[in-house]
Amino acid sequence: MNIAIQEDAADSHRAEVLADVRRAIESAETAHGDPQGRDRALRDLHTVKGAVGFLGLSELAGALHELEGVMGRGGDGSDVAQRVSEARRLLDSEIGTGAPASAGLAGEGAFTQCLWWAERMIGQISASLGKEAELNITGGDLRIDDQSRAALTRALQHLVRNAIVHGIETPDRRSALGKPQRGTIAIAAHRAGGLLTVEVSDDGAGLPDELSARVFQPGVSGAADVSLYAGRGIGLDVALSEVDSLGGRVEVRSTPGLGACFAIIVQESAGP
Repeated sequence: MNIAIQEDAADSHRAEVLADVRRAIESAETAHGDPQGRDRALRDLHTVKGAVGFLGLSELAGALHELEGVMGRGGDGSDVAQRVSEARRLLDSEIGTGAPASAGLAGEGAFTQCLWWAERMIGQISASLGKEAELNITGGDLRIDDQSRAALTRALQHLVRNAIVHGIETPDRRSALGKPQRGTIAIAAHRAGGLLTVEVSDDGAGLPDELSARVFQPGVSGAADVSLYAGRGIGLDVALSEVDSLGGRVEVRSTPGLGACFAIIVQESAGP
């Protein structure tokens, strides 16, 4: 079953995302001279810049990307401070001029609340990379508690970005392989036996054998160069950390040439 995610659904998450941006900027500001703090800040920036971009705030997303780049290159304190100042200026401008986000995300909500960004992400990244992909969602009406929703959202953003950037091939390449020109990214959620399982799969290239065993290690990336979307070896590491925070695990299945599937599995606590 295909479920359309309306683009204006992002508006209801705007304040939540901008609050995450403020925390990431503060993390970057205080990380100088602290290697562990620097790593945390890089992970935070890598996560929030994508969400900001899918809100249509391209200038702020670019500033966060520049800040991430300076920190990733080991820039000095003054360079980092300058980037922090610019990112904070743009953030304050957005907070001051944007429409307020609607309340009511606490408690339980449909699984589709985790995916307000998904269609926009797939459309934007696919277009920039000369690819074509569609989104297929099942289990969208499954109820998810607020704590799980927040962590799942962040993990899924990295997994879907990975599927577009590293999995789905270009239309010409897919045609040469006998595949439809448009790739498919599927997100499926279901519950059984006290387990919540969320799968992100694609019909793309699959994982190279040499990456399969190391795909979640920090610094491992399938991209040759650093870009707005990939190359720092942070995304899947962050996704695993988010799932770890829920006491869950991620299982990976891949068939070279046919695609990959990342399954998030979380043991849910019994109700009172």
